[in-house]
Amino acid sequence: MKKCKLHLQYYRELAGLSVKKLADFLQVSPATIINYEKGNTIPTMDMVIRLAHILNVSTDQLLDYSIPQK
Repeated sequence: MKKCKLHLQYYRELAGLSVKKLADFLQVSPATIINYEKGNTIPTMDMVIRLAHILNVSTDQLLDYSIPQK
């Protein structure tokens, strides 16, 4: 089974947000966002929903195994 990896960095950059700005929105440290992006830590489902809402994408898009073409 493939390990789930968030496409957080892709959608964060697409939204024009810095790591710090996204961390501020979520009231977490920038290190938390970096760890999510690198796959070092896995966010809770609540956090995935919050991320998707802020980035204006569905949770399916955020959790998908393939990145859509630009």
